[in-house]
Amino acid sequence: MKRITGIATVLAAVLTVVGCGKKESEPPAVQVPKDKPAVSAPSAPAAPAPSAVEKASEIAAQVATLIDQARALINKKDYQAALNVLQQVSALKLTPEQQKLVQELQATAQRELAKVATDKAASEAGKAVGGMLGK
Repeated sequence: MKRITGIATVLAAVLTVVGCGKKESEPPAVQVPKDKPAVSAPSAPAAPAPSAVEKASEIAAQVATLIDQARALINKKDYQAALNVLQQVSALKLTPEQQKLVQELQATAQRELAKVATDKAASEAGKAVGGMLGK
């Protein structure tokens, strides 16, 4: 009988510790798809992509800068460099007004470059004739 009492006491103690008491329900487990990791590492926020307006604004500023540069080169009588800059500008996406301005500047630079070449040729021809006449 002592043996039954001892077993009953141990059994009662185990039931008290394990089974007596209100069980708290655990939140349901969230299932994660196999192709996605359960926890992702924190990453740096991605830089926002420039919007179409920002790109257009950036291109317009670049066009304006190049056109100003071409005008300055024409004023310095560096017509070939101005034509090179205008070639760069014409490769960009231009508005109709910008296209017209670039075409006008190209025509001016080409006309002035041709004039310089003609004047130089005439000057050299005059020197050659003057040398033949003994002047």
